Amino acid sequence: MRLATLFILCLLTSTAWSQPNDEAVIATVGDDVITVGEFRGRYALTVFPYKDQERLTPVVMRQFLYSLIAERLLAQEARRNGYDAEDRFRRNLRLAEEMFVRDRLFRDSVRAHVRVSGEEVRQRYIDEQRSVQYDFLRFPDEERVRNLHRIYLSGVPFDTLLAAQRRQTPPGEPERPVQVEAKLNARIDTLCDGCVSLPLQGDDGWYLVRRRAPFTELPDPHDFEKNYKRIESELRTEQESAAAVDFVRRLWKGREAKIEEEFYRGIGAAMRDEYRRQRLEGRDMLSAPTALFDSLRSLWALRLDAPFARVDDDVLTVGEALDRLPALDLRLQREDAQNAALLYRERVRDMLDRFVVTREGYEAELHRSDEVRREVAMWAANGLAQTVPELLLEQFIAQDDSLWQLYAAHRDIFGPPVEVRIIETFTRDSVRSADAAKSFADGDALESVAMRLRGEGEDAARNGVSDWFPVTARGEIGRRAFGMRIADVAGPFPDREGWTFFQLRDRRYPGMKLPGWQALRDSLSHTIAESVMRARTDRLLRRLAGRARITVDADLIDAIELPAAQMHTVRILGFGGRIPAMPAVMPLYEAVMEGMMDAGVPVP
Repeated sequence: MRLATLFILCLLTSTAWSQPNDEAVIATVGDDVITVGEFRGRYALTVFPYKDQERLTPVVMRQFLYSLIAERLLAQEARRNGYDAEDRFRRNLRLAEEMFVRDRLFRDSVRAHVRVSGEEVRQRYIDEQRSVQYDFLRFPDEERVRNLHRIYLSGVPFDTLLAAQRRQTPPGEPERPVQVEAKLNARIDTLCDGCVSLPLQGDDGWYLVRRRAPFTELPDPHDFEKNYKRIESELRTEQESAAAVDFVRRLWKGREAKIEEEFYRGIGAAMRDEYRRQRLEGRDMLSAPTALFDSLRSLWALRLDAPFARVDDDVLTVGEALDRLPALDLRLQREDAQNAALLYRERVRDMLDRFVVTREGYEAELHRSDEVRREVAMWAANGLAQTVPELLLEQFIAQDDSLWQLYAAHRDIFGPPVEVRIIETFTRDSVRSADAAKSFADGDALESVAMRLRGEGEDAARNGVSDWFPVTARGEIGRRAFGMRIADVAGPFPDREGWTFFQLRDRRYPGMKLPGWQALRDSLSHTIAESVMRARTDRLLRRLAGRARITVDADLIDAIELPAAQMHTVRILGFGGRIPAMPAVMPLYEAVMEGMMDAGVPVP
């Protein structure tokens, strides 16, 4: 027995030792590296296709790694194009860095000093057991609850009735109400321990309530152990929250904030107007969207460096305030709209608290710590990579040639193309075509000018009023007619063998109504934007992967053991802030692998 135990311990120890070190490099992309630690952390806390299929784990881990390589390639391309120098990106990156600095300060100055003892956990558990609690049965109508009360009086245990109600509760709904209405509390408080009330009517239905007997002695130790981690976590959160409040209070000691009334009132008035507008629209939850602060940024474009608030010698500028306020919870229930001014005042106070805490973190040079640098670099690369597909889509939509080719080739998406009739003058002589345009400009009807040219016997069939034709059928003529208004003219311009000048006479829509370029752009952004972004991103990645220096350590991938489970968690940061535990990863592995293979690079 002792030998078997020793063998198992040795096996477990050797397995633990075989796990690669977090600092080991699993892949390189040019000068960028992907470590085992980053791969392990992001894989564990990121949703990715088929990650929950255990039999596919070795394949999915490789796909995930090549997707991380794709992220690095796109981030490098974004930097080469100067996207990292754009004002919005740099502002967002600064906000992210401040958030990580505050979190590191919280862990060093607050969390590290909080200790939850086993005795505290035990006392909280005993206090919970001693607190008076109630069991509830609730039904929407009086008849059912009174019938249930008669069943209880006939001798059926109340616990049996509770169990029956739990079985009847639809999935996703609570088993029974966790609390009753406040107006019923006085009647419930008169119950003796273990007694069941008469049917009680509330605003949301009828109740039967049983008051539990108070705790008298420590119950089964197994129940205590089962609740230990929960209680310990709750106590730690409470103590950390109190310690954080004390920490911020100490930072403010001897300091005073002075706010510029003009900007304070200006932002408050804009938020109040936005809440009022949303309330008139009938929204239940009111909010201050980012667009509101962007509009104020444009309004105060020349004054963004002016002080919004001063704390001693430190200045919070107007631009910084407009960046930081949207990160706070500015939501308001419709019925609480009258409290908008109070909400704004509290959020400004929260912003100033974070401002002071952030300054403390920077003075301690926490932004230079390896941990904060890694966090910022990871999120910066992810953010830059995410911008590239969007910019590729914008470039595509901005090019009329690309849009037209897409429109002409995809009736399955946009429906039959627009059909038009035109009045055309056509001649093989550019001078005569210009004369036709001049005659029209001088007041002659274009149809009369076309008849004159037809009478001269030159390409008579093309002069005059055309039959209906789809805008995709006559080359440049149809393309120009697509975006024109009735009676607009185009030309003269060369077309095939001569020169044409035409006027749009009529338009009809056999399929989807897309009258012009802007309508086509809008339709594209709502129908196939994702597919266009994906296709253009894949093409770009194949080129980038083909010319980049990429290495992959296949042995390290095989040595890493990770669970097959989809997981997305939110990370609560110290002194305020919520972010996903890890940045999302776009599944772009195929393009990278194809690009490497096209360049003759082995793909482990």
